[in-house]
Amino acid sequence: MQVKAERTGWRDLDFSKRHKEWGWDCPAVDVDFLMVEYDAGEPKALVEYKHERAALVAVGDKSRKALEKLASRGGVPAFGVRYYSHAQPDGSILWGPFRIVAINDLGMKALGERGPVTMSEFDYVTLLYRLRGRSLPQDVAPLLRVEWAA
Repeated sequence: MQVKAERTGWRDLDFSKRHKEWGWDCPAVDVDFLMVEYDAGEPKALVEYKHERAALVAVGDKSRKALEKLASRGGVPAFGVRYYSHAQPDGSILWGPFRIVAINDLGMKALGERGPVTMSEFDYVTLLYRLRGRSLPQDVAPLLRVEWAA
């Protein structure tokens, strides 16, 4: 089964810039790539994905604290995930490793520690299925990398 394709291909960065002009007492976070992992309409995790080249989020950052509170109040684990991608000469992309940090206590419980934990694509996707109370489908497993480039 195919997932839905990106509909617009763009982000409205102008509004994000404008919002910042509204002053220090009106903070908001322009999250790079926030995903709600869900199953049957029920949220299962809040994940802030960042590419390997994205700026690091400082420990104690207020925007990260807001994500922690949002996920905890919603009763779901929250994670920060830094993903790595490696373009290949044939145009394909190799994914991994994935470095996962638990943002809230529910994330720490699901991950088994605060992190960072480094996982292959296979292990990370297996975690996502486990969060949904499911097993990794046999037709998905062969598509995933079990190792990562050093």
